[in-house]
Amino acid sequence: MNKVVITGAASGIGRETARIFADAGWTCVLLDLDGEGLAAVRADLPGGSHQAVAMDLTRDADYAALAAIEGPVAAVICNAGASGTPGRGIADLTPGELDAALALNQQAPLRMLAALEGQLAHGARVVAVSSGAGLRAIPLRGGYSPSKAGLIAAMMALSDARTDLAVSVLCPGFIRTALVDRLIAGGQLDPARAVAKIPLGRMGTPQEMADALFFLAAPADPPLRGCVLSVDGGSSVFGGSVAYAQGPDTSGQLAPDAGFALRHADDLSSAFPPATTPQAVVDGRARHAPDPVQALRAAAADFAATEGAVSLTLLLPADDDPSPAARGQAAALRMMVATLACELGPPGRRVNAVQGRPDPVLIDWIARAGFLTGQVLTSARRAP
Repeated sequence: MNKVVITGAASGIGRETARIFADAGWTCVLLDLDGEGLAAVRADLPGGSHQAVAMDLTRDADYAALAAIEGPVAAVICNAGASGTPGRGIADLTPGELDAALALNQQAPLRMLAALEGQLAHGARVVAVSSGAGLRAIPLRGGYSPSKAGLIAAMMALSDARTDLAVSVLCPGFIRTALVDRLIAGGQLDPARAVAKIPLGRMGTPQEMADALFFLAAPADPPLRGCVLSVDGGSSVFGGSVAYAQGPDTSGQLAPDAGFALRHADDLSSAFPPATTPQAVVDGRARHAPDPVQALRAAAADFAATEGAVSLTLLLPADDDPSPAARGQAAALRMMVATLACELGPPGRRVNAVQGRPDPVLIDWIARAGFLTGQVLTSARRAP
């Protein structure tokens, strides 16, 4: 039975992640500072072999407790973090406050992996939860943005250095947690203002982030590794000044039996059954076209005219030509995907792309990941 270690497991994304792994038959080792919350989560999980370890990830002495975890550990989800100090700028922080943010958000995952070194399985999957704040500066949040940016860089360096591990980073966007619900109910947060820069017009859910973490960490040969994956409703690719209106919570969701419409993607015909009423469109015409930019434009026009379709996955050429012309074309294609996601997002329509050889497992997840849009991904494994 596979074993996963999950930090920050007592609530929110960590709790939902434990549930999805346990439902899939994994043994969960739950870590959090909140011992009572951990006990409640553990009691709620199916199966009786889960462990709960109350510990402070910023205290060296607490890491001794990890020696009791029996290997092999197949996956580590580094989810624990602190959200910063609202209203406080970096110049306002004391040295201790900045150190505390860095210790938990940036340094704890590396300390965790060092403590678990002897228990990690070969090929173990390691996923760190950063934030959109690690990709763009969010002012007046103390050391939050610097610490989350440091986490991304540290994990990418680890991915390069440890080829025996499959390392990736998840960057959630604005997630509607229980805390956010309380702020809305108390009038401290305006939901319309919160989604103003999210093309899909809604916040994400902890369940959607847990699904992304499971996708990144569960397969023995994960389709994505060495990547930074933004699951944020398109906020990371939006650069305009327009304010998006609040949309329904079901934006971009596919029915469980949603059919796939394949357009110029013959190499995937055996992976997806033909669709009579497609909600998901996979369009590969840009992949081998003499003019991929115009081919992508045509694919977008067809998708926009397809009634009922909510997800478009574009197949793009591999970005392996170093010539200036090819580099320029690749950048234009990526920005077209991002721009389309922003333009088509308000009614809940999502646009993503896969570069190079397509992987059916990756494409299926992209089509169904309801808060993923505007992303260009490259499969880390060869499609069968």
